[in-house]
Amino acid sequence: MKLFSPFRFLLHYNFLVSLAAAMLGIETRILLKLNPVLSGEIFFLFFATLTAYQIYYFDSVRHPLAKFILFPALILSIIIGIQLPAHSQRMGLLISFLSIIYTLPVFFKSIRFLRKPGFKMVLLTIIWTLASFNFPAENMHLSAGGEMILTYRVAFLFF
Repeated sequence: MKLFSPFRFLLHYNFLVSLAAAMLGIETRILLKLNPVLSGEIFFLFFATLTAYQIYYFDSVRHPLAKFILFPALILSIIIGIQLPAHSQRMGLLISFLSIIYTLPVFFKSIRFLRKPGFKMVLLTIIWTLASFNFPAENMHLSAGGEMILTYRVAFLFF
């Protein structure tokens, strides 16, 4: 049991989910042949995803360290976000705004339509598609291959 506790911590506090967001961004850059593969957008994706999930579990009894992980992740995502190019900052702000909408039910229990599973699934699909495809590939004109990758990504994230 103790052997798996570091892995449980990484999974429980969404480090692996944040790593998955960053890796999907890297996959997008590789598939679309964009250089450099590892860019500021990828690091922003990791820390912004980590921040959003810590906000979502902010008041959870099952995630007592979420409050302590939230602030360093938020500070790092802001520092990295400020250094991104203007077009990436705009997309990052859009993704952040949609993520805030997703986390609103944590703080405002009376917002019922945001708590519906169908709405949450569609919103998460949009957020993850923007974060894992549009954000790393922004300012790029899509070819037929890029459109195919985008279609695959939306289907993958939705299902």
